[in-house]
Amino acid sequence: MSFEDTIGDSNYEKTGVQDVRMENEHYIVSIVWKDGKKNEHHFPASGFPVVDVKTKKLLGYIGGKEAVNILRNESPKLSSEDFTWVPYV
Repeated sequence: MSFEDTIGDSNYEKTGVQDVRMENEHYIVSIVWKDGKKNEHHFPASGFPVVDVKTKKLLGYIGGKEAVNILRNESPKLSSEDFTWVPYV
């Protein structure tokens, strides 16, 4: 199954990415984190900048597909409060 085939599919797993949708050239990723909290991450399919919160310095960019894969891999292992994009740039 290709990455594109998974858009719109629901995994219905206890934790992790539950659904990935594409609307207006943005990914919408529904997640159940390790701590049981549910939320959605919205980001452009073209990617987005990652900035250090303290220094406001641009650290790099993450592509849209890469971001979905990061969320698939990391959301079952992390709580919503512990997740940050910084280690992935």
